[in-house]
This record gives sequence, C-alpha cells and structure tokens, in this order.
Amino acid sequence: MKQDDNEKKENLEKKIVSGMMLTLLLASMLTLALNIQPVKAEGTIYIRADGSIDPPTAPIQRNGDIYTMTGNISSDAYGIVIERNNMTLEGAGYSVQGTGSKTGIYLSRRSNVTIKSTNIGNFAYGIYIGSTSNNSEVEGNKVSNNTNGLYIKGYNNTINENNIVSNRVSGIFLLGSRNTICGNNITSNGKYGIVLDGPSNTIDSNAITANTGCGISVRDGALGSAISRNQIIDNSRDGMYLYNCSDNRVEVNNITGNSGDGIYLGGSSNNSILNNNISDNGGQRIRSYLSTNVISPADISPADIPSEPSEKTLTLSITKEYLIAAAIIIVIVVIVIFFPERKNKKTTSD
Repeated sequence: MKQDDNEKKENLEKKIVSGMMLTLLLASMLTLALNIQPVKAEGTIYIRADGSIDPPTAPIQRNGDIYTMTGNISSDAYGIVIERNNMTLEGAGYSVQGTGSKTGIYLSRRSNVTIKSTNIGNFAYGIYIGSTSNNSEVEGNKVSNNTNGLYIKGYNNTINENNIVSNRVSGIFLLGSRNTICGNNITSNGKYGIVLDGPSNTIDSNAITANTGCGISVRDGALGSAISRNQIIDNSRDGMYLYNCSDNRVEVNNITGNSGDGIYLGGSSNNSILNNNISDNGGQRIRSYLSTNVISPADISPADIPSEPSEKTLTLSITKEYLIAAAIIIVIVVIVIFFPERKNKKTTSD
C-alpha cells in the first residue's frame, strides 16, 4: 500500500514538472511571436536602372520586372526612388512611411512604371511623378496624411482606383498633360480634392467628397480638359472653381451639398458646362460673369446667373450718364449767360 502511494506521488510530480516545462515552452513561443516585427528600413531605397535594389537588404523582392514589398518601410528621407523603366512596384499592402518631408515614391523621366497596393503616408508628396514621366499607372494605393497626396508633372499617366484621403493640402495636384484621373476616392483633404493646372487631362468617375476647400480647382494652366461623371459632394467651399481657364468641358457631374457655389467661373471663357446635376449647394448653382461660356439649360436657369453689365447695358448706362451731365452743364451755361444779362438790363432801366 505504501509503495502504491509512493508511485502515485512520483507520477504526480512528473506531471507537475511536465506541465511546468510545457507552460515555459508556450510562454517562450508567445514571447517570440510578439517580438516579431515587420521588416523596416531607414533611409532611401533605390530601384536602380540596371534593375538592382539598393541596399540589397531592403524589404523588396524582385521577380523579373515585378518588385514586391515584403515588409514596411520607414524613411527619414525619400522612401523609394525608381530609376528604371518597364517595371511594377507591388506594395502587397505594406506601408512606406516618412517623417513629414521628402517623397514617399519618386520617379522622374521614367516610363511604363506601375505602382500598386501600397500605403503611403507622412511625406511632403506621397507619390511624385516628375516631368517627362509617361505611360505609368498608379493603382489601388492608399495615399494619406501627406502634404500633397499625388503630384503629377508627367504626361499620359493613369491614376486609377486609389484611396486618397486626409492629405494636408491637396489630394492630387496635376500639372502635366494628357493624364487620366479615374475611379479614385478623394476625400477629407485639407484644401483641395484635385488641383488641375495642366492641359488636355481627363478627370472621370471619381468620388470627390468632404474636402475642406473646393472639390476641384481648375487653374489657368488648364486648357482643353474633360471633367465628367464625378461625384463632387459635401466639400466645404465650391464644388468646382474655374479661374482664368478656357476650353474645358464639364459634363454629367453630380455636384451637390457643397458649402459654396456648385460651379464658379471666374475670368474663365469658352468652357462648356453641360448636363450636370447641380443642387443643394450653399451658393448659386453656377456663378459665371462671362457670356462666352456655354451653359446648358439643364444646368441653370437665367435667374441663377449673376448679372455683370454686358457691353450693351454698359453702353446704355454710360450714354445715360453723359446725357444727364450734359443737361446739367447746359443749365449752368444758361444761368451764367442769361441771368447776368437780365441783371444788367434792370440796372440800365433804373
């Protein structure tokens, strides 16, 4: 009996020891798992013209012309600088984060580059496409908390289905030509959803909402651009503001709930405003001071157009003022000439 008790005691001790060892093993594995962090890199990563990655330890894996991020990147300078053509940067949902300056992803004088599925934040420019960069595509990225989300000076580039939110100044600043901005969510940016200051661009089917300034600011560099089928809603100023620009076409947009005018045309001429739904804005549906803009009846009634004097009205007004002035002068002349004469005749007769 005593021997059985000893065996039971010994078995119990073994179980306790085994349990403690198992607990320690599980704790060690949990600690190791918690300490695993995504790969990070400090400084700038370059994709060189010869296809190499510099530094080679950067969390980017190359497979032919496809460069796939394998971890988050943080940088106190530029994030990624692309120096080669004909390639794809696949972000795979990882982030490129900065410290408030420089650029997240930078390319200049490049062609046929695709940037996709990357989260880019806290730079002066989230993505910078420099002059002469062409035929490139920015697709499916989240670009947020930068000063400017995208800054585009190149041509024939496509910005497609990106989430561009909460940038401090503009969602997209477009200076280049013949670019296409389509299917993007551009919301809650600090001043402008889109700034358009380049010719012959297309802005189509975007959701441009709740930006602190106007939805789309079209400036004097814009010429011959098409702005169509966009949802321009709940922006804190005008839905669209066109300033000193000409020959642009604005049609079939939904422009509602903006705090200012639906569309404001200041010093702008020969623009076509056609078949838009413009309603429930804080100001007028369309405010235009030049008769050379073409505005379809579907957009606006004559009562909504503030009347700045036309040339004919101005001429009539000036003519009326001259007639009144001339009449006053004639009366004064009559008084000066005839009344002293009458006084002299009275004195002579006395």
